[in-house]
Amino acid sequence: AVTGEDALRLAAYRSRKGDHVGAARTYEEFLQRWPEAAGRCVALRNVASELDVAGRAAEAAVRYLAFGGDERCAKADPAIAARALVRSGRLFESQAKAAYGSAASVEGVTDPEAKAQVREAKKRLKGL
Repeated sequence: AVTGEDALRLAAYRSRKGDHVGAARTYEEFLQRWPEAAGRCVALRNVASELDVAGRAAEAAVRYLAFGGDERCAKADPAIAARALVRSGRLFESQAKAAYGSAASVEGVTDPEAKAQVREAKKRLKGL
């Protein structure tokens, strides 16, 4: 039978071998099978960082937010939680820049509501 510790070791092994998506998936499986385990906060944080290293910014942002916003994890290590939340914000901001930039570059928009939304996207883009 696979134990929680086995799953954490497998995730760490996958990470060392460069399989960051596989490592993230293994940490997720650990969290699903052992949601109250002692390694829960480490697994939450590592899901985010593995996705981040794998270039999956949108998914990593969500997971950093989940880790940093988790009351128990934040209480256990406030500095790490704060760093995760800032990283989440940066990743979300990067995704927003890409989305707003793409919206601003769409040509031929004639619908008044869509045009207003594109103007709003351009304003938001300047603020980022």
